[in-house]
Amino acid sequence: MQIVKAINGAEFVVVKADSYTARMARGVHPVTMADGTVWTAGAGRPGTAIAWQSEAECPHQPPALPEDGEQSGGGAGGRGVRFVAGDRIVCADGVTRTVRGMAALVSGEPAHVIVQGGAQWIAANCRRANREDVRAARTWSDAAAARAH
Repeated sequence: MQIVKAINGAEFVVVKADSYTARMARGVHPVTMADGTVWTAGAGRPGTAIAWQSEAECPHQPPALPEDGEQSGGGAGGRGVRFVAGDRIVCADGVTRTVRGMAALVSGEPAHVIVQGGAQWIAANCRRANREDVRAARTWSDAAAARAH
């Protein structure tokens, strides 16, 4: 396990930019490390600070919202991430779900995706599921179930 230190002494576990952990990271921001390099850092599993270097390879960030008057190519009414009915996504809690559709946009609110069962999630916090994501989500879900019993 490789560790990098920030200028302020904070330590980060290094992960691959294209990993599931990086894509699901929260509180993502640039951090200058003690050696002067800039890394992307965020929160991984509870209590774990993670960092990676190749931001261009990491699709964890939602698309930038357009400026007033601009049109977004694939956004939900120009408001970021868009999913369609039948898409498989990994929600912010790490569980894989099937999309029913996008919720109606509310002024001043982020776009929400509606999943089977009727629950709504902030679309920017969800990721399209691929086999690696589904495997990781099942592993985390199984581990949580084991701890609960």
